[in-house]
Amino acid sequence: MKKQTMVMLFLIAIIFSSCGWYNNYSREQDKLDAENKGKCALLEAENSKKVTIESAKANLESAKLNADAEAIRAEGIAKANKIIGNSLTNNKAYLDWLWIDNIEKNQKEVFYIPTENKVPIFTNQTVQVIKDSIK
Repeated sequence: MKKQTMVMLFLIAIIFSSCGWYNNYSREQDKLDAENKGKCALLEAENSKKVTIESAKANLESAKLNADAEAIRAEGIAKANKIIGNSLTNNKAYLDWLWIDNIEKNQKEVFYIPTENKVPIFTNQTVQVIKDSIK
């Protein structure tokens, strides 16, 4: 019986000593887990910041390219307007034809016709009356 008691005491001693060791191991593991969680949170924050910065840089570059495109488009419109303006200078016959053509397309509209006496004539009569007034 002494032998069995000794074995039992030995086993109990091993169990108690392993519990203390496990508690220390568990505390150390919790500490390492907390450190790793903190490091992960820091890395996530840094990566999020980098993504935000890169996104802002991309938006800035896009805005600059859009502004350049608008400037090029405006230059093209200005050139086209200059060409049209030059072609209409001293070209009364074309302007008269264009005016009559628009009147023919919009016969239900009321048009203001300026006169030499500065007295306006408002008309929605036939196009022939307007054609006669131009001649």
